[in-house]
Parts: sequence; C-alpha cells; structure tokens
Amino acid sequence: MSSAYAVRAALPSDDAFILRLVGAPQPSTGLTLGFERQPSYFQSAGVSHQSPDILVATHRDQQGLAAVVNMGRRPVYVNGERQDIRFGSDMRVSPEHQGGRLLLYFNRAMRDLLGDNEWYQTVILRENARSRATFDQGGRAGIPIYFPQQQVITYTLTASRLPTVNSAFNMREATAADVPAMNAFMTKMAAHYQFLPVYDFNGVLTGEPYFRGLAIGDFVLVEKNGELRALGALWRQKEFKQTRVLAYQPVIAWLRPFYNLWTRFQGGLQLPPPGGLLDYVMAHSPLAAPMDAEAYTALMQALWLRLRATGGRALCLSLAENDPRRTALHQGFRFHAITGMHYLATYNAGCLPDLDAARVAYFECGRL
Repeated sequence: MSSAYAVRAALPSDDAFILRLVGAPQPSTGLTLGFERQPSYFQSAGVSHQSPDILVATHRDQQGLAAVVNMGRRPVYVNGERQDIRFGSDMRVSPEHQGGRLLLYFNRAMRDLLGDNEWYQTVILRENARSRATFDQGGRAGIPIYFPQQQVITYTLTASRLPTVNSAFNMREATAADVPAMNAFMTKMAAHYQFLPVYDFNGVLTGEPYFRGLAIGDFVLVEKNGELRALGALWRQKEFKQTRVLAYQPVIAWLRPFYNLWTRFQGGLQLPPPGGLLDYVMAHSPLAAPMDAEAYTALMQALWLRLRATGGRALCLSLAENDPRRTALHQGFRFHAITGMHYLATYNAGCLPDLDAARVAYFECGRL
C-alpha cells in the first residue's frame, strides 16, 4: 500500500504554506508566541543557513503542507578546520498530522539526505517537551540518534549596571577598510571556539543574503594599543524574522500594563498588546577571546549604549553554559534567560567528530 504522504524539496510555491506552519502558535511561559518569517520563508532561510535545504511533506488527500524542516548547511569551524555542517531548524508538523505515521516517512527522507556519513547540529528549547520526548526515541522508527552536548542560554539583556565604557579601550564604528582585520580576527577566534561561523565580512559590503539586515557601520570594534580585541554588531531582523505575541494567560494579561510601566522606568522588554510584535535586537558575532572579560565587557556595553541611543530596549545573544563570557553578562547586565540543549544528530554514531573539549561552543543567536 502506498503512503498517504510524500516528502520532497520545498518549492517557491510552498512559501505561503511554510509561513503558516512556521508561524503557528507556540506555547511559552505565560504567553503564546508566533515565530514568523514574513514576508518570505525562503528569504529568512538564506539568513539562517548559507545553503538552505528545505524539506516539506504533503498529504495526498489535503491541500497545503503537513510538515517542514530546514536541513541546510553553514560553514563553521570544527576543531579549528572549516566544514560545511548541516543545522536542523524550523521543524513544524501541522497539528492534524501529529502522532501519526508522518514522522516515519519524514525521517526516511532525512536519512536519504544524510546517508550514513553525515551529522548535523540542532538546538531545542527546554520548554519544547514534545520534541525532546521524540529525540529520546533516537535510533527507533527511523529517528536519528541524538547526542546532547551542552546547554545553551539565550539572554535578553534589559538593563546595564555599567554606566560607561572602559576608557582603556578604543571603541569605534567599523568601515569597509576594516574588513580584512575583522576576517583575520574571526580566524584567530577559531582557536578558542567550537562551531564558530566562518565569516567573510566582505559579504556585508556586497549584500549577501547571509548578512541580510547588516551594514558594516553596525559593527563595533574594540581596540587596545592598536590590537583588535573584540567585535560585534547590532542586528535588526524585523524585516525578515518576527516574534508575535498571540495571546497572554489571564494573569499576565492583567499584569501587563503595570509591568510595562515598571520597565519604562527600570528598563526592560515591553509587552505588546495581543497580536503585537516583541521589540528586540540581536547581537551579531559578539566576540572576544573566552577569557578576555575586559574586552568582552567593553564590547557589550558599547553595543548596549548604541542600542539605547536608537530607542532599543532589549538585546539578545546566546552563550554555551560553560562559556566564561557569561560572567561578564551576569555582572554587567540585567536580563531574562531561556535555556535549550545543543545536540549532534546522526544515523551513524561512528561518523561523529572527536571534538576538542578545550574549545567553547559558539552559537549565533540570530541564526538559531
């Protein structure tokens, strides 16, 4: 008997259906969110992955899509060497197709894509109990085997405890002439970080889709005695990626006006009315050497002051649980934090890399 489902590569004509799946309501603590990718999922996929590889599932008796996942590739450093590694993201299954045989067929297609010699990364929020329960079944029913690596903490900075930037550093806006030094700095950081993106910032100048929403002037350089010690940028993504508050639990809805009044004076992320968008900015490549707390603190404070100067109230970034830079955030800022788990997944455990434990895992919040 033939399957009721078919899995294939996504087509441009699927865009509206994918947007509907990806933006479906997702419960969170006290509220329901929609993670949108307007005006085009394909446009946003060119930011999350340098080479998107989007699979969709259809049902023979229904219009639209039953499921979607992006298994595209990104260039990252693995043990200091460049590799194009897949990152699994945006997996969504339509509610009417959950709990059936769809996952079996979907995972068969993923196995055909990966084969027996490839692995991929993914990050799952702690609150996503359904996905984590599925991953615990890895190796059965065609599901890949998931190997937990480390926890990932995504910080939303809402206020600074540091009144000024450390005057020992020179903080300035990057220009096109700085790109070679910025690229060399990223290569240098590969000695410290695992899965650090391989960035060629010339792509910012030429408008490559991978750097959509960024201009070279968005980057801040932190220098001391002529040496580049840290860099990072404010990354405004609303033109291609949005978080909409679809509903509040009754208690949160009642408290929302009082909370917003408090944050107006104390700092913090404002809660919009139901149907409104959360207003935050991503930190792109906020980097210093892991133990260079002084330069990293100066960078984050410079980015924060830039954000506040333009009316922004919240700055997001992600760090591994064992990243020494977390101390600088805890000492210098007020924040909210959510936790996820980083996995490596494969159908063949023998193909997984022997990772250098001395390197700190790196996560680009705006590409998760």
